[in-house]
Amino acid sequence: MSKRPVAVPNVSRAGLTEKGQIMLSISGDQLAADNRVIIDPTGYYPNNSDFDGFAFDEIRISSPNGDEHTLSFNEDGVFLVDGESVVKDKVTVTSPNGTKYNVIVDDDGKLTTEKEVENDNKD
Repeated sequence: MSKRPVAVPNVSRAGLTEKGQIMLSISGDQLAADNRVIIDPTGYYPNNSDFDGFAFDEIRISSPNGDEHTLSFNEDGVFLVDGESVVKDKVTVTSPNGTKYNVIVDDDGKLTTEKEVENDNKD
């Protein structure tokens, strides 16, 4: 993967073209090969190298109906959605009334559920 070009203070520029595109110039030279369109009326066009070296603690996304959700990892590397583990050694599902159940699979592939015990002792 190519590396993100180093921006030069007071030289690197972003600007609007006549076509309504946002142009990015790392070197400041309007004719340089590193110039490229990053946003135009049809969409956003990132390169993989645009994210080289970035580290995000969490990513927030919005669903089509406006709900916001957070994606992250805990210190053990478990993937979390809204602070809750999606999959670990068990899967937790929520019934329509809000009751949480753990789904368990045995060595023969048989699925069972058990009601999750709520911990009222939150420290």
